[in-house]
Amino acid sequence: MRDDVEEVQSVFMEAALRMRAGRLQYGEFNPERDTRNLFIQAEEELLDTINYLAMQILKLRATRKRLSKATS
Repeated sequence: MRDDVEEVQSVFMEAALRMRAGRLQYGEFNPERDTRNLFIQAEEELLDTINYLAMQILKLRATRKRLSKATS
């Protein structure tokens, strides 16, 4: 089994790969010329994440409900 450090490293590796893909798609990040409000973008992404999690919870509840009816 992998230890916690390896698990965390894998998360950061995945983030780095996504950053590299973003660089290919949008170009090199230049902090001196970038005009985006990254806090607003992060907030929007977090709200999307909340929605995805809520939908996943609804899917899990529906599955549990279906399984409990099947075993009743």
